Amino acid sequence: FRFDSAKHLDPHLFPLLLDGLPPLMNFGELVYQRASDYPTTYWQSMKAYDFPLAWSINRAFGWGGDMRGLVTPEALWGPHAVSFVNHHDLARNRRGFRDFRVRDLQDRKLAYAYLLARSHGTPLIYGPDLRYKEIKAALHFHRATLGTETVPVLAERNAVAFKRGERALAVINKGGHPVELQVPLEPGIYRELITGWEGATNRAKLHWRVGGRSSALLCRVAE
Repeated sequence: FRFDSAKHLDPHLFPLLLDGLPPLMNFGELVYQRASDYPTTYWQSMKAYDFPLAWSINRAFGWGGDMRGLVTPEALWGPHAVSFVNHHDLARNRRGFRDFRVRDLQDRKLAYAYLLARSHGTPLIYGPDLRYKEIKAALHFHRATLGTETVPVLAERNAVAFKRGERALAVINKGGHPVELQVPLEPGIYRELITGWEGATNRAKLHWRVGGRSSALLCRVAE
C-alpha cells in the first residue's frame, strides 16, 4: 500500500491507521536527496521510495556522470527502501522530478539493469516499462539471484559490473565503446538473458564482451 505525499502527514498517525489490518507492505512518498534527511519515525510503519538512490542513478547516467558512484551510492538502507528508476509521478511530472528521472530511454533500460542487479531494497517497476525485453530480462535476473551476495568486479567511469554469488554476473556499460572482462565464476555454461547468447567458462573464468550502450545479465544454466 502506497501513501502519497507521506512527508506531509504526521508519522505518528500511521500506526493508528494500520492498527488491526492484516500485514501489508506499506511504503510512502518522502522526497529527499539524502538518506539522512528521512525522519526515522516513519520506519515504524512503512518503507519509502528510495529517492536518494534515484538521484544517484540520475547523476551517474547524466551527461558527464560517473558510474563509479553506483558502487556505493547514496541510498536508503535496504530494508527501508523501495527502489525505482521510473514511476507514474516521474513519467507525468518530468520537470518537477527532473533530479530523479533518467531522461534517455536507453539509459533508463541500463539503469533498470543496475537496479535489478542489486541485492538491496525492494525494486518497483513502472508497469509500462515492462514492454521492453531488457527490463523483463533484468527482472528475471533479479529473481534468479535473490539471496546471493553482491560483489563489485568492475568500476569505471562509464561501466560497472557485479557478481551475484558465484553463478551470475551483471555488466552495465553506458559508454559508446565495448567493455571486455574476465571474471572468476563457478565453471559451466552461462546464458545472457537479454540476447540468449551462451558462453562457457575457461579455467573457472568467464570472458565476456559487452557492447557500447548496453548491458549483459548472465546466469549459469548448465555444468
